[in-house]
Amino acid sequence: MRILFAAVLIAAATQAHAGNWPTFAGSASRLGSTSNETGITPDTVGNLVQLWSFTLPGTSDLQPLFVENVTTQNGTHNEVFAAADNGGIVAVNAATGQLDWAATLPLPPKMCPDQKYAFSIKGTPTIDAATGLMYVVDGTGDLHALAIGTGAEAAGYPVQVIDAANYAAGAYDRGSPTLVGNTLYVATSGIAACEPTSAFHGAITAFNTVKRTISSTYFPVGNDAVTGAGMWGTGGVMADPIAKSLYAGTGNIWNTDKWDAKSAHGQSVLRLSPVLKLAASNKPPLNPKSDLDFGSTPAPIDVAGCPPMLAVMNKTGGLYVYDRDDLSQGPTQVLEMSAGPGGPDGVVTFIGMVAFDPAAGMVFVDNPIASRDGSYTNGVIALSVSAPSCQLQTAWETQVGTGNFNPQTRSTDPMVAGGLVWTVTGAGDSVMAFNEMTGAVAWQTALGQETEAAVTVEDGEMFVESGATLSAWAPSQGARK
Repeated sequence: MRILFAAVLIAAATQAHAGNWPTFAGSASRLGSTSNETGITPDTVGNLVQLWSFTLPGTSDLQPLFVENVTTQNGTHNEVFAAADNGGIVAVNAATGQLDWAATLPLPPKMCPDQKYAFSIKGTPTIDAATGLMYVVDGTGDLHALAIGTGAEAAGYPVQVIDAANYAAGAYDRGSPTLVGNTLYVATSGIAACEPTSAFHGAITAFNTVKRTISSTYFPVGNDAVTGAGMWGTGGVMADPIAKSLYAGTGNIWNTDKWDAKSAHGQSVLRLSPVLKLAASNKPPLNPKSDLDFGSTPAPIDVAGCPPMLAVMNKTGGLYVYDRDDLSQGPTQVLEMSAGPGGPDGVVTFIGMVAFDPAAGMVFVDNPIASRDGSYTNGVIALSVSAPSCQLQTAWETQVGTGNFNPQTRSTDPMVAGGLVWTVTGAGDSVMAFNEMTGAVAWQTALGQETEAAVTVEDGEMFVESGATLSAWAPSQGARK
């Protein structure tokens, strides 16, 4: 058993590089936290003012990205990047909101009559700051590599990473690509409105960014009569840089009898090698005839004196905790945090991601519906973990919304920076910041448009996409330190 005696070293290996936020949740490990932020803290957040706003090419529910010292046609400065559902991508001066470049990726037609609108980009792009390239999958299954200083397509791109047959059956990239060294992992699921008539097979594809070729592909199910098992999490797959392993949660499987959770590796948590060989899996005892996805990307929990763990959300409302090195033995803890599919019109809500702050030893959950037994409120919940028990325990809870339901359609993805936990209110229009240690609401504002994208906080600025608007916020000049 691997016991973490130097959790700080693992934290250093997994958190976002200093000053950059190049992918969803900040790094390939999907921590959702940064130790770099000193500009926006509990002392200064009350003085946040809007610096600028920028109208995007279309609506977006993707996290903004941030890279320091990018050389553009307008000079060298910090840059923020935003992508829209319709395939539009912009690069904006982080200090002024001035546009540096824009690009447009292909927008395919709707895949089925029940799909409300056509869309192209549904996974937050990933930037390799070392090479200066942004990787993003469009709605036709092609991978693009755009120069972050100009928006120009790199030589040899785009490359198809979703095979034609699977794309025609409804396969789609909904997660942020995961970059580990020179390998980019793309996880696919489908289009929810087209289930279960679409016959896609969920897959993880490993793409070599040097050779510009697919090196391997893993299918949780490979039988044409049994389909599904997509990776629906916003973070795609999670990378463990110490163990050199990948982790993913899969969705439901269906066949002629519709839902079929008994087959292969649907509704499971998976561990894979870098070349996508299955190393371990666990399928907990869920209802075998229900749509009970792990519609979430696992997040790591590394605490000194404990084995390496992960936490992943399931549609049932359960937060499942595993020993990453002993995954096949099943969860070490299950917290029944949410009433599951119990929102307005039975909407499924517990499908976001948790965030982990290694310095505080705390996990943060945005819970849209209170638990059935009243143990957990609707709102933001902090869970502490330490040796020797290595069990998650409630540190604080702050209710958001009225009754037992948040004014949002699903869990959103909390982010931690500067001693603050940041969330958005989904179908609501607000951004909220909570004191990481106490749970007190430190700041909030209404943006006037539906806000589902996770915020990004770097270098003393907070960036958020709301509707078709990207905005930047920072402490007023007199409050800055």
